[in-house]
Amino acid sequence: MNMNLSKSIGNLSHHAYGIVGSTDARSDVISFLEGNPPAGVGIVLRGNPDFFMQKYEVLTIDDARALKELHATRPFTSMSDVDDKSDKNGGSGRKFFILEVDSITHEAQNALLKIFEEPNEYAHFFLIIPSEELLLPTLRSRLFMVRSTRATLVPNTNTRATLVQDFLTSSPAERIALVDKLAADISDGKKPKSDALEFCAGLSHHLRAGGIEKNAAALVALAQTESYLRDRAPSVKQLLEYVALCV
Repeated sequence: MNMNLSKSIGNLSHHAYGIVGSTDARSDVISFLEGNPPAGVGIVLRGNPDFFMQKYEVLTIDDARALKELHATRPFTSMSDVDDKSDKNGGSGRKFFILEVDSITHEAQNALLKIFEEPNEYAHFFLIIPSEELLLPTLRSRLFMVRSTRATLVPNTNTRATLVQDFLTSSPAERIALVDKLAADISDGKKPKSDALEFCAGLSHHLRAGGIEKNAAALVALAQTESYLRDRAPSVKQLLEYVALCV
């Protein structure tokens, strides 16, 4: 079990967690829920009707609506069942949702705002994402964010910084070639789409440091690009080339 994750989740005092990670993070959450107290919760997940786990390449508005319906139904077991040794479902009077997401649309995020801000008292959500940049600030603010200490799960900020620096010190033609390579790697599945968002976020950070008023037009272009990159099927190549021309 990832002890950093276990400590961060603690005693489930929050009902909606955002976890920067991957499939390993999902395993860590499962280990935490199934583990014995005090390091875990001690829930039986196998065959538990109140446990929902799903991986989404893109979490859409329809997926969000389905989650809202699942969230609205009360658990099959009640808290009184916890003390009943004959309970066969491993229930705890609570519902657990593990959602592993590669990407999530704006519409889906807006649809989930309410249940992440005010979940029912019996519901606990674990949203696993490859990068915080995937989330709109409004949704991110409603999650208790957890970053795994596993080397394979921590976004390579040094790589992002190097890419941003290479971009800023390149000629216009070299910038196009650089972003086209990033877009091609994303298209081929060698890199996640979140790398494009991380790249834009790195550029935005650098430009803000250089003066918001001075770089206002470029910052607006980057904000628009990040917005479109979060759509269900964006043209990453066209969007990054737009960045290369505007920054």
